[in-house]
Amino acid sequence: MKHIITLVVLFISQLGFSQIDTNLLIQKTEKFLNAYLDKDYQSMAEMTHPNVVSLGGGIDWVKKDLAADREALESLGFKYKSGEVGDPGKFHQSGEETLCFITQKLIVEIEGNDYMAEVPLLASSINEGSSWTFVSLDRFDANGLKDFVPSYNQEMGWPEIKPMEKVEDK
Repeated sequence: MKHIITLVVLFISQLGFSQIDTNLLIQKTEKFLNAYLDKDYQSMAEMTHPNVVSLGGGIDWVKKDLAADREALESLGFKYKSGEVGDPGKFHQSGEETLCFITQKLIVEIEGNDYMAEVPLLASSINEGSSWTFVSLDRFDANGLKDFVPSYNQEMGWPEIKPMEKVEDK
């Protein structure tokens, strides 16, 4: 009987997520990705989770930090060519906040060779998926993220961080 009750509760809790438009989430994630590719740090900062912005020193600081990180990678020979967004993972409700992981797949040229880098994001919505903010997980681990996004629950798990893979010529 206990298992049946647990299954019913899980089923009912997932019904609330059926209202979330995953296509809108993918579109917003693509906008975040394109802002990165276009070096539009203002837009990226505005789409960054508000706790990261406020604890990180504000929009201007986040914008400068994003630019500095990109410049550092480019000084190492990274040239970002294109990208695409993967499918969203499972949705999790934490208080008023809906969270899920979603991956950006970036094609990066290094020394004349193309590589694919998968960069997971934590997507967050406080209005049932009408708008989304993001945290790039290449800058955090699960414990560090909890400091900036208290609604993150480690029971959500953590996305696999994969090394870059060389894209073979076709």
